[in-house]
Amino acid sequence: MYTRDYTVPRLLITSNFGRNWTARKLPGEVIDLAVDPKTPAHAFAVTDKGLLVTDDLARSWRPAGEATAVVWRAAGPLYVADADGSIRASEKGEGKGDIRGVLDSPAIELSVGPRGELWALSEDRVLRISRDGGRTWKARYRLREKDR
Repeated sequence: MYTRDYTVPRLLITSNFGRNWTARKLPGEVIDLAVDPKTPAHAFAVTDKGLLVTDDLARSWRPAGEATAVVWRAAGPLYVADADGSIRASEKGEGKGDIRGVLDSPAIELSVGPRGELWALSEDRVLRISRDGGRTWKARYRLREKDR
């Protein structure tokens, strides 16, 4: 498991359910993080330096393109949101993957719901849901100013 320590700019990583933690230097300002559920040493971070990938528990990072948000389903692909609104899926977790669908506005957050559905919060402050792996999206809620 990875988490961000906000008191000191660093990532914290545990492999024993939180009994011990290892600190790692952040690869930039981390905006979003997705960890491979099958291989936790493999993760993607959306940062101020672009999309980065690690294969060694965040000891080192290398560029993997650009993205605005990422999420990795427990039993499925890595999803990557692009600045043009497209949502890509990578079955092998190698980065960009194939375009699955396009949002009306770029996603600033992606998450997986309790039934495996995808949720996307877009720059236009609309929360959208996809029940078909990102191919189609339905607006569920528009955030109002007081919801911030």
